[in-house]
Amino acid sequence: VRLCILICILLVWMAESLDLDVLLGAFAAGMIARVFLTTNSESELVAAEQGDSRDHGQIDHRQEVQTRLESLGFGFFIPLFFVVSGVRFNLEAFSEIGTIAKVPMFLGLMLVVRGLPALLYRRDLPRNDVVAQGLFQAAGLPLIVVITGLGVSEGLMRSDNAAALVGAGLLSVVVLPIAALASHSRSAQPVGKAIEVSDATGP
Repeated sequence: VRLCILICILLVWMAESLDLDVLLGAFAAGMIARVFLTTNSESELVAAEQGDSRDHGQIDHRQEVQTRLESLGFGFFIPLFFVVSGVRFNLEAFSEIGTIAKVPMFLGLMLVVRGLPALLYRRDLPRNDVVAQGLFQAAGLPLIVVITGLGVSEGLMRSDNAAALVGAGLLSVVVLPIAALASHSRSAQPVGKAIEVSDATGP
């Protein structure tokens, strides 16, 4: 785990020194760590198959290391990233009517771009379930925060547009799942009533 963190720090520093995106350095560190763990796992497996008792019972450490890295990432680094992103969030942009008006527009675009593909399942699922799936698909915040943060830092996106996009993302993760669950419950209600009727009438 320490070696993986060291590799990540080194590659992020190299990416920053070369004026590249730091996310590229972190991603490259993940790929290198994956290759190292896979190679190490295969060598231990061969040693165990050849009857080396010293490596027996320690065939694969990859899952353990991956679990520790995921715990460190999801438990510390990712929440820390969103805390920093929240501190940098341009809340003052919502004092302008134009920024507020963009929020429902961006939310509608998210419904169209991310939600409409759920119609591909219209022949396999009930109508209300298709609507629920589309609403769940349209909800999203983490990727929006990352993209807008990169866009603003690189000067490729205006701060008010980024704030409106993040606002739409916040609204989507609050409102759309509730609407999706309501739609799904309406789809499941007739089935539940039919089961109750069949139980009451008997065979």
